[in-house]
Amino acid sequence: AAAGTLAAAALAGVLLWQNAGSSELRGLGAVDVAPIYLGAPVRAYQTNEFAVFDSAMVHYAVGRYAEAGALLERARTAGAQDAALDFFLGASQLLAGSPERAERAFTAVIDRGDNLYVAEAHFYRAKARLQRGDRNGALADLRAAAAQDGATRAGARALLQQLET
Repeated sequence: AAAGTLAAAALAGVLLWQNAGSSELRGLGAVDVAPIYLGAPVRAYQTNEFAVFDSAMVHYAVGRYAEAGALLERARTAGAQDAALDFFLGASQLLAGSPERAERAFTAVIDRGDNLYVAEAHFYRAKARLQRGDRNGALADLRAAAAQDGATRAGARALLQQLET
């Protein structure tokens, strides 16, 4: 009976320690400020899908991330192919509390190769991974973001220091 009680206490201690670590990771994955959308033309042509993109970004600009994400998903489903669309879809999903979906959208940006959003996509995918408790995946993305020029380079380096100590 004593051995069973000790085993149960040890298991409870491990679970509490893991939960505290997961809470800390989720906290590091918080996004306090949305990535900035400047409204600059990033497409050479306009289609109906990109008109939906523009409507989504009106919602995004005022902090209605769930609505923006739904419209961006609609544009994507309709065939829109654009790194900006995938990036802001990921940002909207992350800010709306869907880190798994955000991670997939940021992966689409990164998989496109060299584009304007790739460094930031690594940073925000790291945030999504932290929210999910994936420390190793977040570290890999933060290293990639810290190695590239971009608006998130300093933030990636600071977060790397926190995770590596």
